[in-house]
Amino acid sequence: MSKLPGALAAFGFGALSVGGALTTDISALEPYRAWIDPLVLGLLVIGLAALPGAGLAFVMTRDSVVATASGFLRGPGLLDDRAATLEDLPEVVRLGRGAIGDAHPGEDLLRARMKRNSRIIRVIYDRASTSEKILGYTILYPLSKTFTDAILAGEKTGIGGLPVVEISERFEDCEGLYVSMIFGSTLASKAAAITLLRGQIRRALLQSPNIKLVFGRPATAHGFRLLRQYGFSPLTAEENIWASDEDTLQAQREDVLSA
Repeated sequence: MSKLPGALAAFGFGALSVGGALTTDISALEPYRAWIDPLVLGLLVIGLAALPGAGLAFVMTRDSVVATASGFLRGPGLLDDRAATLEDLPEVVRLGRGAIGDAHPGEDLLRARMKRNSRIIRVIYDRASTSEKILGYTILYPLSKTFTDAILAGEKTGIGGLPVVEISERFEDCEGLYVSMIFGSTLASKAAAITLLRGQIRRALLQSPNIKLVFGRPATAHGFRLLRQYGFSPLTAEENIWASDEDTLQAQREDVLSA
């Protein structure tokens, strides 16, 4: 429907142009004036009628045109994030398990962990929409000193068995961070999730001077690429848990503190 106004306008101007050309005093056309004059009149009438039609079609379709244009323009800048609620967990788990399968923690486990620290999950949504449909999310755990030391000692290779009590109740008190999930259902939400996570880590570094390292365990090829891109490397030969580079982390901390 969005092409109709332009088509009608083009047709109207075309009819007027042809009709106008045929009214010119060209001697070669004189033998045919008997049937040219009615044709000219018809073209002029059609052309004049088509132009108001084009305007009406524009009025009728402009909302859909604007909506379409907004859809193309919509990107990371129009996405927002907020702390997840317990009501968000079914959708978070559905999206996560669709991406990485049963390795994604279930509702009961996430609910227990959120009750310990309500800030561990943030969801991404389109702020221009009224539904706040979840387009992406991050899960970032603030770890206690005990669990952080256990990872560094090689005693823990993931957070599948992370006890709730080993999650710091405040990011200000943690000594390690664990990136559990970065998810986006669209290119824009993936970019927004990465930006969100980087901001979360920066804030945590500012809040807690005791953070030793940021850990992660990639579950997809995209996860491997992201960890490598941001200076993570495997802590073990099996590559089942990765950690941020200490020098890079210290540089980030100094950058945050000097800002």
